[in-house]
Amino acid sequence: MFYHGTNVSGLKILTPSKSNQGEFVYFSDNKLNIFPYLANPCQVVLDKKYGKGAKHIHYRIAQYSFTPEGKLVLVDIWPNYLKDTFKGQTGYIYYFKNIDGIKKLEGMDNIYGLDRPIEVENVEVIPDIYEEIVKLNKEGLVELVFYEDMKQEKRDMFSKRFLETYKKIENPLVKEVLFDKFKMIQDYENSLKEKL
Repeated sequence: MFYHGTNVSGLKILTPSKSNQGEFVYFSDNKLNIFPYLANPCQVVLDKKYGKGAKHIHYRIAQYSFTPEGKLVLVDIWPNYLKDTFKGQTGYIYYFKNIDGIKKLEGMDNIYGLDRPIEVENVEVIPDIYEEIVKLNKEGLVELVFYEDMKQEKRDMFSKRFLETYKKIENPLVKEVLFDKFKMIQDYENSLKEKL
């Protein structure tokens, strides 16, 4: 079985999109792998700030890992990231039994790509993604790491990583989201203003 996760409802056909790996429709044979993609954190931030659909962004942040036992680890990369991103958001998991021409992508565990459009076979609707990941946490399938429980050095690591992204990226909406969420980025911008 292959799974594709998105925040887009009613899809009849999935079409390839560009990323670092090429132009593919992305799938996983591990259902847990697609949970971080059920909501786009950047889009959620903009929807809450300007109203749903007022500004559209393709850029996506997906911070997750797996334990050696196969448990999905979801991390608050800024205060309340998990709750703010997933609470009240509806996710859609598109299922496919078998896919002709699908290929495993190099260097990525359980991730596959298809370089052509594909008709949807079946869909599962997750009415509230946060409630679902909390349920999976209780079942021992997902580990949730909250910002307030993190050591300062780990918080700083995320801030520094996204500060580097902020400095390099040109998309003004991405810059806006990162500026709103990271104090280190706000301090960086204030230091630039002070130098003027």
